[in-house]
Amino acid sequence: MSRALWVALGFAATVAGREPQLPGLTLAERGTVFRFLGCTDCARGELDSVRALALRKPEATVDTLARVLLAGVEVAVLDSLSTFLGREYDRLATSRRKRAAFVAFYREGFDVGHRRNAALALGWINTLRSDAVLRRAHAMPLHPRLRAVIDFALTHLPAP
Repeated sequence: MSRALWVALGFAATVAGREPQLPGLTLAERGTVFRFLGCTDCARGELDSVRALALRKPEATVDTLARVLLAGVEVAVLDSLSTFLGREYDRLATSRRKRAAFVAFYREGFDVGHRRNAALALGWINTLRSDAVLRRAHAMPLHPRLRAVIDFALTHLPAP
């Protein structure tokens, strides 16, 4: 695994600890949700863990995923990420992008990735409530990549 990936994973783990206390979920359960939200290949059963959590605590799980899907990653977390990315850009300076564009590109990708995973989890949770959250998000102005995932979750995953 590349050094950059290890750095990004370390950052994600640090940031996950800054998430606010969410009602209805324990610290370990929040970790389950945020591990899935931050995964890229999700090859270690992260989605299955979130679906299992939703069977035990459906409202709290859907509420947590809905908050991320509808509002995005918290601004404080994105600001911390921007600071980290700026330092990494200054240290590496191998990209031809300007610093601001570099930070904006990865900040947006981080937010869209978390929101994308929230939409997929809500689709697979497959309840009337999770479907309503997806439909509410679909009515919002969204990044095209995120809209495509919400469309997929609404049209290709099993209906509740």
